[in-house]
Amino acid sequence: MNKAKQDSLLGVVFFVGLALLLWATYALTDLSFEEKPTIEVFCDNAGTLRQGDPVFVLGNRMGQVQKIDYVPNASDPNSRMKLILELKSDLVLARDAKIDITAANLLGGKVIEIDPGIAAEVWPANLPYQAKLKASGLDAIGELLDDPKLQDDFKETVAGIRTAVDKLNTTDGTLGLLINSDGLYNEFNAAVASARKSLEELEKQQSPLGRLIYSDEDGQKLSDAITRIESVATKIDEGEGLVGRIINDVELGNDAKQLVTDVKDIVADAKAGKGTIGALLRDDGLADKVEKMIDGFSEFATNATDPEAGLVGALVSDPTLREKGSKFISDLEAIGDELRNGKGTLARLINDEDMGEQLNRILNQVSRAIEDAREAAPIGTFFQVLSGAF
Repeated sequence: MNKAKQDSLLGVVFFVGLALLLWATYALTDLSFEEKPTIEVFCDNAGTLRQGDPVFVLGNRMGQVQKIDYVPNASDPNSRMKLILELKSDLVLARDAKIDITAANLLGGKVIEIDPGIAAEVWPANLPYQAKLKASGLDAIGELLDDPKLQDDFKETVAGIRTAVDKLNTTDGTLGLLINSDGLYNEFNAAVASARKSLEELEKQQSPLGRLIYSDEDGQKLSDAITRIESVATKIDEGEGLVGRIINDVELGNDAKQLVTDVKDIVADAKAGKGTIGALLRDDGLADKVEKMIDGFSEFATNATDPEAGLVGALVSDPTLREKGSKFISDLEAIGDELRNGKGTLARLINDEDMGEQLNRILNQVSRAIEDAREAAPIGTFFQVLSGAF
């Protein structure tokens, strides 16, 4: 390749690289030969914001910081710094717009974030835009560490940790005993060994719990029991059986509620002295009568077992009289049998209808004879008086 071709190739590469550099400069630095809109924003502190830092509108890069000026004679302390923001296009801010100076990342740097707002009213023309500096995470940690109270608390915490560590090196406290005491250490080992033995017994099914865990048969029994319990619970929910009715039947529940109310009323009446129960609770005279009646029953029961305290006691306690009474009852039963069998005149009178009719006729004739005699009595008396006069 001759020298002319090499120079030509070198020139092409140079101009291509220059074109790429210009394009990158235009794309990455927002380089433009057209005039772009700007807005002025005031703040009390710009932090470490620099010229050329990006401006984001709702997370989208819309420009950069063109200039940062200090306003020494600002009447408002919140307007001591003036920022001129260069935007790619015009931006209309609403009344509730927010402008914040925030950290770009944990390593440092600042960016401006703008929220245009959603209010229908735009930002007043006579009111300057205000930006607020937001502290980064590192700044917040630094301010927190600079707090004297926090420093004192941190010192107390460190002192407490040191005290706890010192106690661990002694036999003060349970943990210190566990670390430094052979006796407690041995007890801990014994507890661990006991727990291991219990686990081995569980695995060998040497206890009800072990069989429940490892035995398929016992597990199936438990599953069946749970199934039956679920079935009973389902029946209760569906209102089957007495318990289900008590829980789910509204009418039965109302009846139970009414019953409780009635019982409350009865108790209230009894406390108020109403009714017999209330009188028993409140009336001392009636209570004395009831007590006397109970004493009488008690005395009667005592006499009923005493053969010398009356007929009942003799019937209960005297064997001879008890035998006579039993014989008397047997005779009554025999008489009753004869009456049912039609034996004797009395039985015939009871069971024979013809004899009953004859007895009825006789009684009627006797009744008429008595009536006739009663009617003839005045005439007989008259003749007796008359004969006595003569």
